Amino acid sequence: MRQPRVIVIRHGETEWSINGRHTGTSDIPLTAKGEEQVARLSKTAVGPDGFLRPERIARIFVSPRVRARRTLELLLSSVPQPQRDLLADRTTIDDAVQEWMYGEGEGLRPAELSQRYGSQWQKYRDGFPGGETPEAIRTRIQGVISNVHAVHARYWEANDESEPSDVLIVSHGDFTRCRSASTAATVGLTQIQGFLIAWLDLPFEAGQNLTVSPGAINVGGYRPNSISKRTLEGFNLYSLPPS
Repeated sequence: MRQPRVIVIRHGETEWSINGRHTGTSDIPLTAKGEEQVARLSKTAVGPDGFLRPERIARIFVSPRVRARRTLELLLSSVPQPQRDLLADRTTIDDAVQEWMYGEGEGLRPAELSQRYGSQWQKYRDGFPGGETPEAIRTRIQGVISNVHAVHARYWEANDESEPSDVLIVSHGDFTRCRSASTAATVGLTQIQGFLIAWLDLPFEAGQNLTVSPGAINVGGYRPNSISKRTLEGFNLYSLPPS
């Protein structure tokens, strides 16, 4: 049996991703470079012989933010229209895969946050006043993983490789990579658990040096011949140099 995968793509470049502003609920569009970046990714990585094969996509979950929805639209732009229509029926605009809601930190750069909250403040531990708590986003991401695994389990139980097996998520930077909560109890901290770290069940330290570039592809999978032990098959693929 072909192993099912979860493919997580961060939206393309925006003005705020260039200058480091925290972009949660703000609807910031892609830059011209961001649009070109994703359109090129579609031609390079999407297709029957590409890294992302549309006929294998069972479900798509996309953030409601315009930068994510536009990224999905451009990503599938090279797919024939009948197949795009089929994928549209498999697509859910899902609040569960939106970016962390930053509250009072929305639109601020890291230096501005340190100045406002002090040098001891850590966003992955302390969260943002008026925003989503670390516990809330951790619960949200675990719910997404449960939904992904349910799709994979249906494919696995059908035992039919002609069936679609993969899940595509189009989301955001902190949702995808930020630190894990799995060892929080041992250090007396509550840490946010990003999707990739949660998928791999890694300790929180593993996330602090990860960078997920705009428009990059990340792939989670399983060890051969089962869907019990999760693995990382690709990280920050097809990323472009920053502006």
